[in-house]
Amino acid sequence: MEQAEHALPAGPWPFTADAPAAATLIRVDARDTWALVARDERVRVNGVAIPAGLAIVADKDEILVPGVPPMWFSTETIARISDAPALDGRALSCPRCRRTIEVGTPAVACPSCRVWHHQTPELPCFTYDAAPCGACGERFDLDGAFRWCPDEL
Repeated sequence: MEQAEHALPAGPWPFTADAPAAATLIRVDARDTWALVARDERVRVNGVAIPAGLAIVADKDEILVPGVPPMWFSTETIARISDAPALDGRALSCPRCRRTIEVGTPAVACPSCRVWHHQTPELPCFTYDAAPCGACGERFDLDGAFRWCPDEL
């Protein structure tokens, strides 16, 4: 089954604007840690009530908000070429060629381990051989599809 890609905005993301049991997802840090803030005791994560209205959600968690169809949280990404970021003032090192990845140059973060690789015509490190990720060995196609979809969809 095909799954659509949805990008969340950087700030709080309300599940519903008008539902009586509104909840918000907030990104806590750059390492895919997300918090769910619920303003109704009926909101559930994996069928369990949220103590004090706050829960850290993990990949593939089911989120139940009354009046809204079930939702699943996922940290899965698609391998895409983007500008290499500046991470905590540290230089990025490509695991394939071992060279520095300059900030702002075309690069790809592995969807599995999140390690960055060059992806330029001169240095096609992410797509170089049969196991594109030089760090974890996982194979991902550029602009491929999501691998996980909830059974209920």
